[in-house]
Amino acid sequence: MPWCLPINLCYRDTLMGLTKHYETGETLLEEVYLKLLAARTFRSGSIRLRQIRFASTDLELHGNYVPGGSESIFYVDRRVGEKTQVVAPLPEDRFLSGFSHIFAAGRGVIS
Repeated sequence: MPWCLPINLCYRDTLMGLTKHYETGETLLEEVYLKLLAARTFRSGSIRLRQIRFASTDLELHGNYVPGGSESIFYVDRRVGEKTQVVAPLPEDRFLSGFSHIFAAGRGVIS
């Protein structure tokens, strides 16, 4: 996505320019930088699965859900969540009650 380019391309220069030891003024050690870089992707698979759940639930509700039919919106969400999450959603999960879309509110996101 185009908006990611500056974040990813400028990460090292920005981080190294902002980080100095508070007493010595020494820049960030390379080994510490590499640890920070590795931490950027920690749990990224879980984050992607969460986004897949959001998108899949959205598509399922807009494409196949029948209002007043045999399934509630929460049942549809639970069914999708069971396929897209490592741990099944809790029975009392009401994620849909607070679900907002990234393109809502005129944020102007370009992807």
